[in-house]
Amino acid sequence: MNIDYYLINPTENITLLVETPISRELQPFVASQLLRLEKRGEQVGFIEENGKYDISVRMAGGEFCGNAALSAAALYLKENSYKSNIEVCLSGVPLTVNAILDNESKYAFSANLKNDAVINEISFDYNEKTFNLPIVSLNGISHIIAEKSNLDFSPEKVIKKICRKINENALGIMVFDSCSNSLTPLVFVNEGDTLYWEKSCASGTASLGAYLFHKTGSKISVDISEPGGQLNITADKDSLILSGNAVVEYKKQVDIAF
Repeated sequence: MNIDYYLINPTENITLLVETPISRELQPFVASQLLRLEKRGEQVGFIEENGKYDISVRMAGGEFCGNAALSAAALYLKENSYKSNIEVCLSGVPLTVNAILDNESKYAFSANLKNDAVINEISFDYNEKTFNLPIVSLNGISHIIAEKSNLDFSPEKVIKKICRKINENALGIMVFDSCSNSLTPLVFVNEGDTLYWEKSCASGTASLGAYLFHKTGSKISVDISEPGGQLNITADKDSLILSGNAVVEYKKQVDIAF
Protein backbone atom coordinates (compact mmCIF):
# COMPACT_ATOMS: atom_id res chain seq x y z
CA MET A 1 0.00 0.00 0.00
CA ASN A 2 1.32 3.46 -0.88
CA ILE A 3 1.57 5.71 2.18
CA ASP A 4 1.91 9.48 1.81
CA TYR A 5 3.40 11.37 4.75
CA TYR A 6 5.08 14.64 5.66
CA LEU A 7 8.29 15.00 7.65
CA ILE A 8 8.05 18.02 9.95
CA ASN A 9 10.72 19.43 12.23
CA PRO A 10 9.49 21.00 15.50
CA THR A 11 12.68 21.77 17.46
CA GLU A 12 14.29 18.56 16.10
CA ASN A 13 11.56 16.33 17.57
CA ILE A 14 11.07 14.94 14.05
CA THR A 15 7.39 14.20 13.47
CA LEU A 16 5.86 12.21 10.63
CA LEU A 17 2.26 13.10 9.76
CA VAL A 18 0.54 10.53 7.57
CA GLU A 19 -1.89 11.87 4.98
CA THR A 20 -3.14 8.49 3.70
CA PRO A 21 -6.18 7.29 5.68
CA ILE A 22 -5.16 4.39 7.95
CA SER A 23 -7.48 2.51 10.30
CA ARG A 24 -6.62 2.99 13.95
CA GLU A 25 -5.97 -0.73 14.32
CA LEU A 26 -3.16 -0.50 11.75
CA GLN A 27 -1.69 2.80 12.85
CA PRO A 28 0.88 1.36 15.32
CA PHE A 29 2.18 -1.02 12.62
CA VAL A 30 2.42 1.70 9.99
CA ALA A 31 4.13 3.98 12.50
CA SER A 32 6.73 1.34 13.32
CA GLN A 33 7.50 0.82 9.63
CA LEU A 34 7.84 4.55 8.97
CA LEU A 35 10.13 5.02 11.97
CA ARG A 36 12.27 2.18 10.66
CA LEU A 37 12.58 3.95 7.29
CA GLU A 38 12.97 7.50 8.60
CA LYS A 39 15.96 7.31 10.92
CA ARG A 40 15.47 10.87 12.17
CA GLY A 41 11.82 10.25 13.05
CA GLU A 42 10.74 10.13 16.69
CA GLN A 43 6.93 9.95 16.45
CA VAL A 44 4.10 9.43 13.99
CA GLY A 45 0.65 10.98 13.75
CA PHE A 46 -2.24 10.32 11.38
CA ILE A 47 -4.35 13.05 9.83
CA GLU A 48 -8.05 12.35 10.29
CA GLU A 49 -11.17 13.99 8.93
CA ASN A 50 -12.92 16.19 11.47
CA GLY A 51 -14.93 19.13 10.18
CA LYS A 52 -14.94 20.89 13.56
CA TYR A 53 -11.24 21.74 13.33
CA ASP A 54 -8.81 23.13 10.79
CA ILE A 55 -6.73 19.98 11.14
CA SER A 56 -7.12 16.85 13.25
CA VAL A 57 -4.32 14.39 14.07
CA ARG A 58 -4.25 11.19 16.10
CA MET A 59 -0.92 9.91 17.34
CA ALA A 60 -0.11 6.26 16.69
CA GLY A 61 -0.47 5.35 20.36
CA GLY A 62 -3.41 7.68 21.05
CA GLU A 63 -1.16 9.89 23.17
CA PHE A 64 -1.16 13.68 23.33
CA CYS A 65 1.84 15.39 21.75
CA GLY A 66 2.48 19.13 21.83
CA ASN A 67 5.10 19.12 19.09
CA ALA A 68 2.69 17.23 16.83
CA ALA A 69 0.16 20.03 17.42
CA LEU A 70 2.75 22.59 16.27
CA SER A 71 3.58 20.33 13.32
CA ALA A 72 -0.09 20.08 12.37
CA ALA A 73 -0.38 23.88 12.40
CA ALA A 74 2.73 24.18 10.21
CA LEU A 75 1.28 21.68 7.75
CA TYR A 76 -2.07 23.48 7.68
CA LEU A 77 -0.34 26.74 6.77
CA LYS A 78 1.66 25.03 4.05
CA GLU A 79 -1.51 23.72 2.40
CA ASN A 80 -3.85 26.67 3.09
CA SER A 81 -3.87 30.45 3.17
CA TYR A 82 -2.54 32.17 6.27
CA LYS A 83 -4.63 32.49 9.40
CA SER A 84 -3.34 33.52 12.78
CA ASN A 85 -5.32 31.08 14.92
CA ILE A 86 -5.43 27.46 13.82
CA GLU A 87 -7.89 25.10 15.49
CA VAL A 88 -6.18 21.76 16.05
CA CYS A 89 -7.46 18.51 17.50
CA LEU A 90 -4.61 16.31 18.72
CA SER A 91 -5.56 12.80 19.86
CA GLY A 92 -8.95 14.11 20.96
CA VAL A 93 -7.59 17.21 22.72
CA PRO A 94 -8.74 20.51 21.15
CA LEU A 95 -6.37 23.47 21.22
CA THR A 96 -5.67 26.71 19.42
CA VAL A 97 -2.26 27.25 17.84
CA ASN A 98 -1.30 30.84 17.14
CA ALA A 99 1.01 31.44 14.16
CA ILE A 100 3.25 34.49 13.80
CA LEU A 101 5.25 35.17 10.64
CA ASP A 102 8.73 36.46 11.53
CA ASN A 103 11.14 38.59 9.52
CA GLU A 104 12.71 35.55 7.85
CA SER A 105 9.35 34.34 6.49
CA LYS A 106 9.26 31.55 9.05
CA TYR A 107 6.44 30.81 11.47
CA ALA A 108 6.67 30.84 15.24
CA PHE A 109 3.87 28.95 16.94
CA SER A 110 2.19 29.18 20.33
CA ALA A 111 -0.12 26.42 21.48
CA ASN A 112 -2.67 27.42 24.11
CA LEU A 113 -3.69 24.58 26.42
CA LYS A 114 -6.12 24.69 29.29
CA ASN A 115 -4.21 24.12 32.51
CA ASP A 116 -6.08 21.07 33.73
CA ALA A 117 -2.87 19.25 34.66
CA VAL A 118 -3.17 16.90 37.63
CA ILE A 119 -0.04 16.82 39.79
CA ASN A 120 0.65 13.95 42.15
CA GLU A 121 3.60 12.06 43.57
CA ILE A 122 4.64 8.65 42.31
CA SER A 123 6.77 6.08 44.12
CA PHE A 124 8.93 3.42 42.51
CA ASP A 125 11.88 1.25 43.49
CA TYR A 126 15.25 1.00 41.80
CA ASN A 127 18.30 -0.84 43.13
CA GLU A 128 16.68 -1.34 46.54
CA LYS A 129 15.96 2.37 46.89
CA THR A 130 12.55 4.05 46.84
CA PHE A 131 12.05 7.23 44.85
CA ASN A 132 9.17 9.70 45.27
CA LEU A 133 8.87 12.13 42.38
CA PRO A 134 6.23 14.53 41.03
CA ILE A 135 4.16 13.26 38.11
CA VAL A 136 2.11 15.60 35.93
CA SER A 137 -0.86 14.14 34.07
CA LEU A 138 -2.26 15.78 30.94
CA ASN A 139 -4.94 14.38 28.67
CA GLY A 140 -3.32 11.34 27.05
CA ILE A 141 0.18 11.51 28.55
CA SER A 142 1.93 11.86 31.90
CA HIS A 143 5.41 13.11 32.75
CA ILE A 144 7.63 12.48 35.75
CA ILE A 145 9.79 15.49 36.66
CA ALA A 146 13.25 14.31 37.75
CA GLU A 147 15.81 16.84 38.95
CA LYS A 148 19.11 16.06 37.23
CA SER A 149 21.16 16.60 40.40
CA ASN A 150 19.17 13.84 42.14
CA LEU A 151 19.05 11.37 39.26
CA ASP A 152 20.15 8.21 41.07
CA PHE A 153 18.22 5.82 38.83
CA SER A 154 18.20 4.77 35.18
CA PRO A 155 15.15 6.29 33.44
CA GLU A 156 15.32 3.71 30.64
CA LYS A 157 15.07 0.85 33.11
CA VAL A 158 12.00 2.07 35.00
CA ILE A 159 9.84 3.98 32.51
CA LYS A 160 8.05 1.06 30.83
CA LYS A 161 7.11 -0.62 34.09
CA ILE A 162 5.77 2.63 35.57
CA CYS A 163 3.78 3.47 32.41
CA ARG A 164 2.06 0.10 32.41
CA LYS A 165 1.49 0.22 36.15
CA ILE A 166 -0.42 3.51 35.91
CA ASN A 167 -2.18 2.37 32.69
CA GLU A 168 -1.18 5.47 30.71
CA ASN A 169 -1.00 5.82 26.91
CA ALA A 170 2.46 7.33 27.17
CA LEU A 171 4.90 8.36 29.87
CA GLY A 172 7.82 10.73 29.87
CA ILE A 173 10.64 11.19 32.33
CA MET A 174 11.75 14.81 32.09
CA VAL A 175 15.29 15.18 33.39
CA PHE A 176 15.36 18.83 34.48
CA ASP A 177 18.42 20.87 35.39
CA SER A 178 16.99 23.76 37.38
CA CYS A 179 20.34 25.57 37.42
CA SER A 180 20.46 25.91 33.63
CA ASN A 181 16.72 25.55 32.83
CA SER A 182 17.56 22.64 30.55
CA LEU A 183 15.44 19.57 29.90
CA THR A 184 16.37 16.14 28.56
CA PRO A 185 13.20 14.17 27.68
CA LEU A 186 12.75 10.41 27.62
CA VAL A 187 9.35 9.30 26.24
CA PHE A 188 7.76 5.85 26.09
CA VAL A 189 4.58 5.16 24.09
CA ASN A 190 2.90 2.00 25.32
CA GLU A 191 0.91 0.87 22.28
CA GLY A 192 3.81 1.12 19.84
CA ASP A 193 6.41 0.11 22.43
CA THR A 194 8.62 3.02 21.34
CA LEU A 195 11.22 4.60 23.60
CA TYR A 196 13.22 7.69 22.62
CA TRP A 197 15.49 10.21 24.21
CA GLU A 198 13.77 12.97 22.26
CA LYS A 199 15.41 16.10 20.89
CA SER A 200 12.57 18.09 22.45
CA CYS A 201 9.24 17.33 24.10
CA ALA A 202 6.50 19.96 24.03
CA SER A 203 4.04 18.14 26.30
CA GLY A 204 6.90 17.48 28.73
CA THR A 205 7.79 21.17 28.65
CA ALA A 206 4.13 22.06 29.29
CA SER A 207 4.07 19.60 32.20
CA LEU A 208 7.22 21.15 33.62
CA GLY A 209 5.54 24.55 33.40
CA ALA A 210 2.47 23.25 35.20
CA TYR A 211 4.70 21.78 37.91
CA LEU A 212 6.72 24.98 38.36
CA PHE A 213 3.51 27.02 38.63
CA HIS A 214 2.15 24.52 41.16
CA LYS A 215 5.39 24.68 43.14
CA THR A 216 5.71 28.47 43.24
CA GLY A 217 2.05 29.49 43.16
CA SER A 218 2.93 32.29 40.75
CA LYS A 219 2.72 32.70 36.99
CA ILE A 220 5.91 31.56 35.29
CA SER A 221 7.38 32.16 31.86
CA VAL A 222 10.66 30.46 31.10
CA ASP A 223 12.81 29.45 28.14
CA ILE A 224 13.72 25.77 28.35
CA SER A 225 16.84 24.53 26.57
CA GLU A 226 16.48 21.05 25.10
CA PRO A 227 18.82 18.93 22.96
CA GLY A 228 17.13 20.13 19.74
CA GLY A 229 16.74 23.78 20.65
CA GLN A 230 14.60 26.00 22.82
CA LEU A 231 10.92 26.03 23.82
CA ASN A 232 9.16 28.59 25.96
CA ILE A 233 6.47 27.76 28.48
CA THR A 234 4.17 30.24 30.21
CA ALA A 235 1.93 28.80 32.90
CA ASP A 236 -0.71 30.16 35.25
CA LYS A 237 -3.82 28.76 36.91
CA ASP A 238 -5.83 28.85 33.68
CA SER A 239 -3.51 28.06 30.80
CA LEU A 240 -0.28 26.54 29.54
CA ILE A 241 1.13 28.43 26.56
CA LEU A 242 3.86 26.60 24.70
CA SER A 243 5.92 28.46 22.09
CA GLY A 244 8.28 27.00 19.50
CA ASN A 245 8.98 26.51 15.80
CA ALA A 246 7.99 23.86 13.28
CA VAL A 247 9.08 23.51 9.64
CA VAL A 248 7.63 21.19 7.01
CA GLU A 249 10.72 19.69 5.36
CA TYR A 250 9.22 17.39 2.71
CA LYS A 251 6.46 15.07 1.59
CA LYS A 252 7.22 11.48 0.64
CA GLN A 253 5.48 8.30 -0.50
CA VAL A 254 6.54 4.79 0.49
CA ASP A 255 5.11 1.36 -0.16
CA ILE A 256 4.34 -0.67 2.99
CA ALA A 257 3.27 -4.29 2.76
CA PHE A 258 0.54 -5.45 5.16
